[in-house]
Amino acid sequence: MHAVTASHQPAPVVEPLTDRELEVLHAAARGMTNKAIGVLLDISDRTVQGHLRRIFEKLNVANRTEAVVKASQLNLLELPAPMKLRLTSLPLQLLVFVVLPLLILLVVVAFGGVALHQAEMRDMLVNHNRQVVSGAADNLSDQIDQRQQVLAALAAEASRHSPQDAIDSAAWLPALFDGGVAIYEDGHLLAATSSLTGWQALSQQIAPLTAPAVLPLVQAGENTTRVVLVAAAASNPSIRLAGVVSLEALALADGLDSLHKSGSIHVYLLDSTGTVLYHSDPSQSEKTSDRSRPNSPIRPPRRH
Repeated sequence: MHAVTASHQPAPVVEPLTDRELEVLHAAARGMTNKAIGVLLDISDRTVQGHLRRIFEKLNVANRTEAVVKASQLNLLELPAPMKLRLTSLPLQLLVFVVLPLLILLVVVAFGGVALHQAEMRDMLVNHNRQVVSGAADNLSDQIDQRQQVLAALAAEASRHSPQDAIDSAAWLPALFDGGVAIYEDGHLLAATSSLTGWQALSQQIAPLTAPAVLPLVQAGENTTRVVLVAAAASNPSIRLAGVVSLEALALADGLDSLHKSGSIHVYLLDSTGTVLYHSDPSQSEKTSDRSRPNSPIRPPRRH
């Protein structure tokens, strides 16, 4: 007797399926209609029907469901590598390696362009403000120098003639010194144009100075600081003239009007000791290094 072993493996396909038939079978397994398969493979509905009919004949089945089951049992639904790449991986690869990098590049370029533009605008504003402040400081120094020269010439006139006559003959003094002008000799007041300034008290501060000098008269909580300009006669240094002028008369604020101001931009005018003579925010002018120390002479104002 001979033992007979029954085989449980399905019978092989009599005729192998073509690549196109495998494409149609794979699409049918995904539940696509004949029309959708035709659009996917760029063939007509009639051609799709013909491929399905031949697939049914080769697999010896009657419909799609049986064809998919039979093909799955025979491991026919695994597409060849070229087809797998064309139908599944290629769109994903295009998305990952082409579309996404381009999108990221566009975003980077857009944000980089905005950041670059903002940086350039900041640099332009900084340069503009620096030029404005520099010009205002130079103009302020020039005005102080000119007024000290006027005082020196008037001091020479007062040393040759009556101090009061020298002041009375200079009717234009109020235009240059809105706080008035006074003439001293060895610390004693000889003549003055105005009684609004405490000239007697001021003489004690002027006496130790070496002319020419600039003495700040700081008022706490205000940015209307006045300065005293001191000059002496070349032929008689004991004759000194003191002229009081406010920063308003020197048009400091007007020179800074073209600044691009913001909450983070402030303008300071400091003396050589660091005392705040002017601040674009009046409330900040109280913040000086030491209000209790005596006023000291300063060089022509410097910008900060």
